[in-house]
Order: sequence, then C-alpha cells, then structure tokens
Amino acid sequence: MMMECVGFNGVDTNYCAVSHFQTFLQGSDYDIDKSYMLGLNFDNNGIYMGWSDLFSYNSLEEIEASEELPMPRGRKYVNTRINADIVITEEETSEILNETDNAKKIRAIAKLIKRLNGIDTDENNIFVKFEDESVDGNSFVEQYLNKHEKSNFGNNTDAVLKNYISSNIQRLI
Repeated sequence: MMMECVGFNGVDTNYCAVSHFQTFLQGSDYDIDKSYMLGLNFDNNGIYMGWSDLFSYNSLEEIEASEELPMPRGRKYVNTRINADIVITEEETSEILNETDNAKKIRAIAKLIKRLNGIDTDENNIFVKFEDESVDGNSFVEQYLNKHEKSNFGNNTDAVLKNYISSNIQRLI
C-alpha cells in the first residue's frame, strides 16, 4: 500500500507512524504489523546517488531520464568493422548525436544500452559496428557507452543499488 512521508520524529531507525485509516485500508490490526518502506539514498551533500556517470541533475526531467539508465555491467564497447557482436544503427547514432534536449539524449542512450545488454555473452569486451561508418560522432557514442559502463560507486555500491531498485519499483507502481 502506498504511503506518503509527511514528517520525521527524530527516531533514527525503522519507525513509521501511520494514519488510523491505515488499519482499515491495509487490513491490518492493532498489534505490531510489518510494513516495508523503501527510501532513497543521498550523499553527504544531499544529492541523490545515481548509478551512472551519465546521470544528469540539471532538472527533474533529466533525473527521471537518468533513472532509465540500466545498471552498468563493467563491459567495454569496442568499435570494429569486422566480427562485431552487434550493429548500432544509423538511427540510434543520430538520435544520440543530434538530440539537443538532454533528457531525450539520455533516454536514447539508455535505450541503446538496454539493447546492447541483450547480447548473451560472458565477455567483458563487446565489439560493436556502426551501420554508417562515415559518421564523425561514432566515437562520441562509443565514449558515452564506455563512460556509463566504467561508472564507479566506490564504497557506495549498496546505496546506489538501493536507489536503482527503488527507481525501478517506483516506475512499476
């Protein structure tokens, strides 16, 4: 059942007071009932912790677009002309390079990465071929992909994973 946080009482851990209507709406009783709350993690500066170096905090729309980025897998994308694992289409390349709206650009990158994640391989290097090899920006697309995959969370892996999971659950609701 969805609950909205309306305040804090200074208790540091695992305390949630709810409306008296909650028992009726949730079908719970007056003993100790269990509800699970999934919150978000913020760094020491109060900034939401994203899971990709491509995360953009410039606007709410860009944050929401950034939340569509999949979790990095640590792969490396290598541009090749032969024996490619997958072909990046001219449409995908131009959608990323020509988009001036940063939120749409991030969504296009996220869409491409999700497609590339569909490659069934245990290899760390993914060999990609660009459909139109004459496009000057192909190296920029490759850099975007590798910047995402090289994202480093340091000691914050658990916090970042929590935000990733929470973001995906929120989109389902």
